Amino acid sequence: MRIEIEHRLDVAPERIFAVVSDPARRAEWQDNTRDVRVLTPGPAGLGTRWTETQRGVGHTEVEVVAFDPPTTWSEAGTADGGGATVAIVLHPDGAEATRVAVTVDLRLRGARRLMGAAIAPIIRSQVPRDLDRLADLARREG
Repeated sequence: MRIEIEHRLDVAPERIFAVVSDPARRAEWQDNTRDVRVLTPGPAGLGTRWTETQRGVGHTEVEVVAFDPPTTWSEAGTADGGGATVAIVLHPDGAEATRVAVTVDLRLRGARRLMGAAIAPIIRSQVPRDLDRLADLARREG
């Protein structure tokens, strides 16, 4: 199942990317993320891996699968109920704004497959709120 979301933030793409590309900070802007543990040393980049605990999902293992600062970040994760790939593409929209395109490809299995139709609307409503928190964080740091 594919879910596509576009959202506009009044922050430059470089500042948005700086926060998105720091997995250790996920719990600061993603409402459902409870705990993150980065497994690979150094700055984030292609192949960076971490684990996170998310409300409603549980323990997830994640890896960066595309990395092109300051425009593209993509990660693939697996959990007991399946997996997902999340691609985030940032497009400049004026001097200090960004159009964010988020694509979530869900691969649900087992009982979670039956919940697919209910999960999509939750993601569509949650992602813009998370992005707004991300923008607030990026603004405070800029």
